This record gives sequence, C-alpha cells and structure tokens, in this order.
Amino acid sequence: MKGPFLQRVDLALRSAVPLGFSFFLVLVGQVPFGMSGGAVLAPHLALICVFYWAVHRPDLMPAWGVFLLGLFQDLLTGGPLGVGSFTLLFGYGIIVSQRRFLVSFGVPLLWLSFAVTAFIVMTIAWLASIILMWRLLSPSQQIFQFSMSVAVYPLFAWILARTQQSLIR
Repeated sequence: MKGPFLQRVDLALRSAVPLGFSFFLVLVGQVPFGMSGGAVLAPHLALICVFYWAVHRPDLMPAWGVFLLGLFQDLLTGGPLGVGSFTLLFGYGIIVSQRRFLVSFGVPLLWLSFAVTAFIVMTIAWLASIILMWRLLSPSQQIFQFSMSVAVYPLFAWILARTQQSLIR
C-alpha cells in the first residue's frame, strides 16, 4: 500500500505524461527524413497531441502547456517565434469550446474534426508567417504537412489512447 506522499508523486508523474510525451513527439518530428533541400516535412505532431488531449483529457493538457509546446516547436523549427504558440492555443480554444460534441464522436467524425481544425490552424500559421517574415511563402509545404498530419492522425490517436489507458492503470 502506498503512503500519501507516494500517491501524490505517482499522480503528479502520471499527470505529466501527456505533456512530456507531446514534447518528445515534437522533438522526434524534427528528425529529417532525407528530403532534399534540408526541409523537415513531417506531420504536425504538436497539433495532433493538442487535439487528442484537449478532446479526451483537457485537464492533462493545460493552456500553459500548449503555449510551451508551441514555443518549443518554434525554437526547433526556426520559424517565427510565437506563431506555433499562438496557433496551437487558437486550435486548443476551438477544440475545448467544442469538446462536449467531440467526445461523443466516433473515429471517422473525430478524424474529420481534426482535419478541419488542422486546416484552420495551419492556414493561420502560414498567414502569420507571411506577415511576420514579410515575404510570400509557398503553400506547398503547408499542404504537404497538412496531408501527412491528417493521414497519420489515426495512428497517433491510437498511440495516445494506449498512453491514456496506461495512465489509468
């Protein structure tokens, strides 16, 4: 039997897993796939994590954690600082405001909801980057990242669901 102190430590560690795992996935998402030109073309793993946890366990993905995750992503990608934080928080706000509907959706509708949210968030990120960098950016990388994100969402949702189940045990 665990004492009260060990129970609090156990609870704190379990509560930190979603955010910690999200940071890990963002880091892994920056590993280059051998594409020419040095561009990292990977799914938007931060958005996938924020979407999943905001729908299923928003208490384990607080707004300050979303902000830090976006900032971490900006630092890793070299993009305009603050765009990742702003857009992830914007997406988080959308998700949390619609959570009561989203939790009742099955996998196909949740996947479609992710696609719509990703389109909005990534379009805002693209436009904000254009404004902050004062130059026109090709949408091709955003379209590719959007497509990859939507394509791999079910796999990562499954992984995150298994992570969530392990937190309950």
